[in-house]
Amino acid sequence: MNTLHAAYSSAVPHTLVTACGLERERERERERERERERERERDDDDDD
Repeated sequence: MNTLHAAYSSAVPHTLVTACGLERERERERERERERERERERDDDDDD
């Protein structure tokens, strides 16, 4: 195995793990934002 292949083989899994982790974090943030929006809507409904 040459050096370039070894570097690529070791970097790709880490890159995928990082990308998946970032995507999960973005999804959690989107879910938190949706929950905050639902709470605001409930609060607005309570004011009526």
